[in-house]
Amino acid sequence: MLELALVIAGVILVFATITDIRSTEVPDWLSYAGIAAGIGLHSVLAITSWSVQPLISLGLGLLIFVPLGLLMYYAGQWGGGDSKLMMALGALFGLSFSMSHFSVAFLINTLLAGALYGLGSVAFIAARNYAKIAPVYGTLAKQKPMLIARLFSMLAAIALILVVVSLDIPVRAPLLILAGLLPLLTYSLLVTKAVEQCCMLKTIPPSELREGDWIVKDVVVAGKRITGPKDLGVTKEQIAELQRLSKKHTILVEIKNGIPFVPSFLLAFVLTVWIGNPLLLF
Repeated sequence: MLELALVIAGVILVFATITDIRSTEVPDWLSYAGIAAGIGLHSVLAITSWSVQPLISLGLGLLIFVPLGLLMYYAGQWGGGDSKLMMALGALFGLSFSMSHFSVAFLINTLLAGALYGLGSVAFIAARNYAKIAPVYGTLAKQKPMLIARLFSMLAAIALILVVVSLDIPVRAPLLILAGLLPLLTYSLLVTKAVEQCCMLKTIPPSELREGDWIVKDVVVAGKRITGPKDLGVTKEQIAELQRLSKKHTILVEIKNGIPFVPSFLLAFVLTVWIGNPLLLF
């Protein structure tokens, strides 16, 4: 039964990745189909095996994956489609509190794949738009918060290296790698901010808005706030209202085009099928 769930999840992730790359959207029907399939498969397994264990696994999967999707959505890291897709995967995979369980391995690989995919995407965009990004990077690098962050990361890295060298610690290699990554992470954040300002912000009229677009600044028309960043994506009703008001007022909306994140889910899925839990390889 797990094999069938993995096949269904793989098909859903492939189609979701294609649509996310093409239109930065994931159709709701894909996620709903995944949730329905997960509930159906676990229910059939519970009946055929005459056991409540599959239903417990289903419940635990939803109990972990649903709050995770909502948390990432309200934190502004994922769109609604990403969050619903994560919920569908929770229904399909289920969950058991074992480091070797597919869901546990998938969540760990999602962290790994998300970090690699995000950094790789930002680096690719920065390389393609170097001439435009370089001046913005230089300006951001001179700002006081970034100067403090870079200094703090360097001091933290030096302190960690001194601790590792002076003490007989059995995990020296990972700690030394972490020390080297600390300054790198700070510079990665700096590049990400420069890329965001140069390549991910766009000003458009209401006629070009799509449901779920991330609004950068509050849109106020005739003293009335219509939408803004706190809404976590513009709604159909808000778009209709802006389009109606645009007939009488000149309205421009600044939106943020994020990096499609669903491909990292697919990468995490492939890694999990291939190697399982990476923490168990050591």
